[in-house]
Amino acid sequence: MRKILFLVALISIIVLAAGCNGVEEDVELKEFSDEIEDWVIKEFSRVGLDTAKSVLEQELEDLIRLTDLEEETIREVVKVLKEEFEE
Repeated sequence: MRKILFLVALISIIVLAAGCNGVEEDVELKEFSDEIEDWVIKEFSRVGLDTAKSVLEQELEDLIRLTDLEEETIREVVKVLKEEFEE
């Protein structure tokens, strides 16, 4: 029983430490519906990009090629998403 409690406590400490060490959680794109139009979010989702980090991990050229969005639209979305992780 003591070993189990120790392991639970250790796991809790690791999880808390990860949250305090700048490890950022990902955010679903639909959480940005007040800043990004729904049809734009749907276009990213159509190609499997459902989260902020999944979009940010792509090169601009790849996003242009994968989606049916204009470059300026993609740049605006990337700007909004980057601002979320800078805070």
